[in-house]
Amino acid sequence: KLANLTREKPTSDALGATPERARLREMASADEPPSDDEGADFPDGCAHYANMCELESPCCKRWYRCHRCHDEDDAAAACGAMDRAAVARVRCVRCGLAQPPAARCASCAVSFGGYACLECKLFREPHPDGIYHCDGCGICRVGRGTGPGGSHWHCDRCRACLPIDVDRAAHLATCLPD
Repeated sequence: KLANLTREKPTSDALGATPERARLREMASADEPPSDDEGADFPDGCAHYANMCELESPCCKRWYRCHRCHDEDDAAAACGAMDRAAVARVRCVRCGLAQPPAARCASCAVSFGGYACLECKLFREPHPDGIYHCDGCGICRVGRGTGPGGSHWHCDRCRACLPIDVDRAAHLATCLPD
């Protein structure tokens, strides 16, 4: 089962070098499940998300904390936007294990994020309004989903999720295909 796993030392930038980062990382590795208080359990991360893993870019084979970090890096400019569906490995910033995408590290069991979408390869802190993956849009969105009790509905014609307060019939009368 562990054949696809390799232990690699994360970069010092990924781990952070300050004593405060070390203390916060220790708190994040507690055996308790992640909380919903906006990333307090995931103090490490990047400017975009708080998480405990890095993604290996399928195009340039470099490690990034998230797809947006890759897309903003001048060194990866030739790649264009990261193909998140093609990400085959994530690396734990706590122990350095590189493994297939999962919600937790196969070695140290640290949670990679309070929200983990294995389709989008999105690992981040929970959002106060919730996060859901929409199969119709092919991405994760902020909200409570499209099912019963959800905050959105999906329009198959324009391929977008809309808030439930947008009248479906009125939208469909003016909606144009994507």
